[in-house]
Amino acid sequence: MHLLRALILAIVAACVSAPPQPAPDTKKPVPALQPPSDDRIIKGVQPLSYDLLLDVDPSQEGYGGQVKIRLRLTEPTRVIWLHSLDHVIQMASFHQAGKKWLSLKTERAGKDWLAVRLPQVAPAGEASLSLRFSGRFANPLFGVYRVKEGDDWYLFSQLEPLGAREAFPCFDEPGIKTPFTVRVIAPKKDRVFFNTPKLEEKTDRAGKILHQFAETKPLPTYLLAFAVGPIDVLHRPEWDMKRADGSSLQIRLLAAKGKAKRGKTALRETAKILALEEAYFGSPYPYAKLDIVAVPDFAAGAMENPGLITYREQLLLFDEKVDPISRYKAYANVHAHELAHIWFGDLVTMAWWDDLWLNEAFATWFAYKIVNQYRPDWQVLTDRLGGFNWVKESDSTSTSRRVRGPIKTRGDIHNAFDGITYTKGHAVLSMFEKYVGEAAFQAGVRSYLKKNAWGNATFEDLLIEIEKASGKKGLKAAFETFIFQAGVPNVAMTGGARCGPVTARQVRWQPLGSPPLPQDRPWQIPLCFKDLGTGQNHCRLMDQPKEVFEFTGCEGPLLPNPGGAAYMVPSLGTPWLGALMAQTSLTELEHVALVYDLRKAYSAGHLSPEQVLALAQGVSGTSDRVQQQALGLIGDMGGIVEGDLRPRWQALLGRLGLVHALEHGWRDDGIDDPAHWQIRRTTLSWASRWSGNDALKAEAFDLANDLIEGRPVERELAPTALSMLTEDGDAALFDRLLAAFEQAEDPWRRSTLLQGLAGFRRPELSLRSLNLALSDKLRSNEIGRVVWGPSGDYRVRDQAWTWLKKNLGTLRELLPRNSSRYLVYYPTAQCTELAKQELSAVFSPYLGGKEAMEGLDRHLQAATERIDRCMAMRKKHQHALGKILTQGP
Repeated sequence: MHLLRALILAIVAACVSAPPQPAPDTKKPVPALQPPSDDRIIKGVQPLSYDLLLDVDPSQEGYGGQVKIRLRLTEPTRVIWLHSLDHVIQMASFHQAGKKWLSLKTERAGKDWLAVRLPQVAPAGEASLSLRFSGRFANPLFGVYRVKEGDDWYLFSQLEPLGAREAFPCFDEPGIKTPFTVRVIAPKKDRVFFNTPKLEEKTDRAGKILHQFAETKPLPTYLLAFAVGPIDVLHRPEWDMKRADGSSLQIRLLAAKGKAKRGKTALRETAKILALEEAYFGSPYPYAKLDIVAVPDFAAGAMENPGLITYREQLLLFDEKVDPISRYKAYANVHAHELAHIWFGDLVTMAWWDDLWLNEAFATWFAYKIVNQYRPDWQVLTDRLGGFNWVKESDSTSTSRRVRGPIKTRGDIHNAFDGITYTKGHAVLSMFEKYVGEAAFQAGVRSYLKKNAWGNATFEDLLIEIEKASGKKGLKAAFETFIFQAGVPNVAMTGGARCGPVTARQVRWQPLGSPPLPQDRPWQIPLCFKDLGTGQNHCRLMDQPKEVFEFTGCEGPLLPNPGGAAYMVPSLGTPWLGALMAQTSLTELEHVALVYDLRKAYSAGHLSPEQVLALAQGVSGTSDRVQQQALGLIGDMGGIVEGDLRPRWQALLGRLGLVHALEHGWRDDGIDDPAHWQIRRTTLSWASRWSGNDALKAEAFDLANDLIEGRPVERELAPTALSMLTEDGDAALFDRLLAAFEQAEDPWRRSTLLQGLAGFRRPELSLRSLNLALSDKLRSNEIGRVVWGPSGDYRVRDQAWTWLKKNLGTLRELLPRNSSRYLVYYPTAQCTELAKQELSAVFSPYLGGKEAMEGLDRHLQAATERIDRCMAMRKKHQHALGKILTQGP
């Protein structure tokens, strides 16, 4: 790539006019080039600011750039280490106190380290390092990458966690925050966007445009963002952020050419969500502009780049009058999450990746809080219990991470972006917010942000402020028992079916089939019991392995951990559970939490299938949300059913769903509630497939065909109907569906048709679906959907596993660089010893060497244990389930 000619001439002139370079200091030995071992920059070099120029053309695979980094050397230095991945360094120079060292030698060490060797030791003090480089857009959906949409090429970016080093040489770690001055040279036909407002545009001699942007506030490298191409801009002044003091914030939506008009709802609602967040934090959005970008091909859900927040396009391009409520809810939750990062992550940034949870757990917790204020009718504080239930399984393996644990390798960094960080961290924050009180928690958060604005912080900084604001001494120590050790406390209780006293013992929760799991120390659990007779809560901190809880004035029965407020698993005897499930005074939140407790008791082998079925079916007559959770529990029990018992199990599900399905049918029944739509999807799917009701099945097929042909459909139910049509569909249907998919422009329609293509279960058509992943018909972020589609279905999973083993190398090239390690979970649904052996044989070669998948060791062990659990569940419960299906409970 050629650079701006004037800039090249200036560099040449500098080389000609530079004074003679000092003679090398031959007395000091040349140090061996040993890069840092933990991905952290060696102490002694402190970046102060960047001046970055990128010369790009989205239609080309290569690009060029220049970066000048102002530095402070805090000690004498001979070698400067930077992060740089696959760049060709064309020139390196170093300036300090009138000295200019040009044409410096650079060397590579390790995967992504660049060493600039100075001719002699540079003394402590300010200096600058300049590099001219070239690179390629080689990594799908990571770093700065190319996307083709229609006939047009675009550039977008995803620099978290380690993508900035793929874009330009830099000091790529979160604890280094500096201002950036950025210029981008791009073709005339393309628009260019960055984190900050554009100051000016100039045409260069080659006919390209130089875009100059305002200097940023202090940022870590991972928060820089770019968008280049024929981008549509949607802006309505009436939807800007208006504040009581008369100030306003311009808010725009950016999308690929011709698509921005679909983002009206997302743009209109942004200011409303942002206003709720500003009110909580007590401070305004702190950056100069806010653009939200609908990226057509994006691996992450969204990214909180200040001033230029990027999203998968389906999160922003939707119509709340037509699309499913789930699309609107997803937008609101993800949008609230990303906006929360503006304060937690951008304004105040973690000092190192071991405190990633400060960013992600907080934003996850805060998003639910804000969305609950924004749309209380959605009941998201109840819905989040599903995530809490799921993460407890992830937190119960021998490889489970701590929320805050040591980060020493690239694999550690990538593995930190998981459910432990996001969802367990969210649960722990929620638990301690309830313990100290919302007002005190908010005061602590505000104090933390005020003290650390524009800088970096650690977990201690946050917990000290919350403890101080709440007056609860020992809060930090209690909190640390949850973030410094893996696992979920399992509190076994006796005596509360009436009024107590209750004897409680805490150990680490273990599902069936897991190896013995260590526990470092007792958890300090904010544990409450609700007296369902009086409605009174009795709460205290349980910090011993065994404690006795006494209650006065109790009428009972006692509900432990009401609403699932504490991150724990209560274990109760069957009489106590039965008494609670029969209570009509439970709130919906309490009832849903109790159903999740049933799940955990079953997973641990404490309840039999007969007991679970009896307790779960006892929720009939409760709310849609409670009934759906009970049906979901029953449905999941069938995962261990095999062979001749499978049709009997399906018939049981068909009977359970039939009454509700007949009552509400496949068409709009006038009840527009998320929980109602969900239970309808479940019951209609079961009854239409397995109850023998041909009329329901025919109605489903009509709805699915309307969807394929592009006719208006009820979008809440159409995907379920389509999955029924495709699972036994023929080649002609596959061809129709593929043609419709290729022509689809609406994001919901494209996504739904792709789901249908992934749902064919005739072996030859399932294979055609898988082979779409190897074609050019899919975006990079769609490949995983067809790959994973058949992995769990008993009809085609063996064939799919054979296909994956054959194409693993190709998939590694097609998928984003750090996502292929998740393929290790592909055969876990097979639930056999053979699957374990093959899993090890296929993936063990990737544990090290040139072909290593970063962080794979942890996932390989977790996948192996998942198979062990499945086999243990089958061994424990299959006979009892078989008896129920052949003889009745």
